Amino acid sequence: EQTNKSIVESYQKTDGLVNNSVCGIMPDTTGNLWLSTFDGLSFFDREQHRFYNFYESDGLSHYEFNRMAFHQDNFLLN
Repeated sequence: EQTNKSIVESYQKTDGLVNNSVCGIMPDTTGNLWLSTFDGLSFFDREQHRFYNFYESDGLSHYEFNRMAFHQDNFLLN
């Protein structure tokens, strides 16, 4: 069965997203979103509609991600 899905909200850098070029999107176990971009990592709190951004200064090995760059570790699940 095929369903039609559409995006009902969109966000940009002016809304708090770290960069408009998103490479990967991964939901966590609580439904929030982790977005890898060309200029860092954004965490989107869906309840508060707020972004929290992470860079090399926060411990990332590099700031630029490539297409489909994401990974969920079991550490985040516990």
